[in-house]
Amino acid sequence: METLKNINFEIGKSFTYIPIDTDKTKIYKFKRGDIVDLNKTKVFYKRYLEKYLANESENIIIFENSASKKGDKWLNISKSKIISYGDDIYHVLTPENINEIEITRQEATNAWLNITFLSHFSKKKILTIKTFDKDDLFEISKNVKGIVVDAYDLDGFIFCEIC
Repeated sequence: METLKNINFEIGKSFTYIPIDTDKTKIYKFKRGDIVDLNKTKVFYKRYLEKYLANESENIIIFENSASKKGDKWLNISKSKIISYGDDIYHVLTPENINEIEITRQEATNAWLNITFLSHFSKKKILTIKTFDKDDLFEISKNVKGIVVDAYDLDGFIFCEIC
């Protein structure tokens, strides 16, 4: 994604959510599954995103959909807000659609790489546009406050908070 080029990963912290009953000898095997309880990690993930969206009216969450391309027929029946950049597809959450976290993640998820960006963007613009331009992506990347990527073979997440 164009946005990754402009983010300084050296400032901030990274962490994962590990339920208390997880086998601690396996927690650094991020590519393996069946290490953490997916139901518990999904609850933490959802609450984390809800808290971020509720914090400020112009906070947004962008799910990169690397498995879809502009023009894919299934996108016409998608329930989540979709914005494209070239052929790339992004599913967007705002405080107005905070209750759609689960459906948005499902529609954006693929089997190999899932990246979620927590950023800040003009509320008026995000609610009306259908296509990002390069300036939009620069503004979003400049304002990224966090990134979430899948871990534990899609059973968990790594959270990166950028100061």
